[in-house]
Amino acid sequence: MCLVSVIIPTFNDDERLQLCLNALARQNIEDKSYEVIVVNNSKNSLSVNLPASNFYVFEEPRPGSYAARNLGIFHAKSDILAFTDSDCIPECDWIVKGIKALKENGLERVAGKIIVFPRGEKMSAVECYEKIFAFDQESNAKQGVSVTANLFIHRKAFNEVGLFNHDLLSAGDVEWNKRATNSGLSLKYVDDVIVYHPARHSWAELAKKIRRTTGGKLSVDQSYKLSMLRSLFPPVAAVRNISKSNESMRTKFLASFIAYRVKLEKFVAFRKLRSDSSTPEGF
Repeated sequence: MCLVSVIIPTFNDDERLQLCLNALARQNIEDKSYEVIVVNNSKNSLSVNLPASNFYVFEEPRPGSYAARNLGIFHAKSDILAFTDSDCIPECDWIVKGIKALKENGLERVAGKIIVFPRGEKMSAVECYEKIFAFDQESNAKQGVSVTANLFIHRKAFNEVGLFNHDLLSAGDVEWNKRATNSGLSLKYVDDVIVYHPARHSWAELAKKIRRTTGGKLSVDQSYKLSMLRSLFPPVAAVRNISKSNESMRTKFLASFIAYRVKLEKFVAFRKLRSDSSTPEGF
C-alpha cells in the first residue's frame, strides 16, 4: 500500500535534485509504502540516478512548476501528497513525521519547517538576509498559506479546491492555499517536519527571485500596489524582526542592509511590470 506520494518539479537542476533524491531514498519508511514522482519541466533530459524502483520520472512540456506539480498529482497513487523542491534536502524522518502530523491532528494540510543553510562558513550579505527571512512557514501558516517546498496535503483537498493554476509561474502555491483556506480546509505549521534549503548567495539570485515573486503577486492580484514614497522609507518592520533574531551583530547589520535593498528592488520590479507591455509571466 502506498502511503504517500512525494512530488518534485525540476528544471535544469540535476545536481541538487540528485541530493534531494538521495535524501528521500534514506527515509526511515519501507520503500514500498511511498513513491517519489519527479516531473521534468525542461526540454533537456534528466541526468540523475533514480535510487530505487519506487522513484519515477515524468515529462511536462508546458512551462511552469505548477503545471509540473499538477502532472505529478495526476500520476500519484496515494491519498497523501507531499511536495518539496529539487533543491531541498528532507530529513530522514520527513515522510514519517509529515504523515503523523496529518493523521494525529486530523488536518487537511501540514506546512513543514524549512531550514535555510549557507554555502560556506562565512555568510554573504544575501545569505544573512535569507537566513532570517526566507521561508517563514510558521508565519505563512498563520495567514492560511504555505510554500510547496515543504507541504503535505490530502488528495481530497484537490478534489474540493481544484488543481494549482498552471498559468502561474510564481506564487501558485500561495494562490492555491488561499483557495483551500477560504474553503475551510485546515492548515497547521509543524516544526519537526523538516527540509533544508540552500540560501541564495548573491544579490543577482535574490533580485531574480524578487522580480519573479513580484510578477507572481500581480498575476494573482491585479490590485496589488506599491507606493514609491513608502518604498523609499527604511524597512522598519524588517529591521525590528532582525533585531529580535538570535543572529550575530554582523549578520543583523548585513541583513538590514539587504532588507532595504530588497524593498527598493520590489518597487522597481513593480513599476517595470506595470509599465511593461509584456505579461508578468515573463519574469
